[in-house]
Amino acid sequence: MLGRDKITVHFRDRSTNAEFSRTVYGTVVTEQLDGKVVEPMPGRPVFANFYRVIVPRSVQTALAVASVTSIDFAGRETAYSRFENGLTPIYDGRGRVRHYEGVVRSS
Repeated sequence: MLGRDKITVHFRDRSTNAEFSRTVYGTVVTEQLDGKVVEPMPGRPVFANFYRVIVPRSVQTALAVASVTSIDFAGRETAYSRFENGLTPIYDGRGRVRHYEGVVRSS
């Protein structure tokens, strides 16, 4: 567990293709402490770590008009980590969005 981190989420507007960013404070949880070697291109292995990112529901307003392109966290500015799966809403007992979670691959 890395703790409460400053997370910058980069969005792309669906209608205008304009890019913008939002900074939120969420939690980054390590999924795998020892990295995993992945091969995005044949013969070029890359060492990647996987993290579970928990962001507050305040990004909900940006998600209404835009899609997430990449994410920066924990001092990894301009790393542009990619989501393995999109941000998934987690609901509370009343059916409201409590927070969003997603798995991020950072190399």
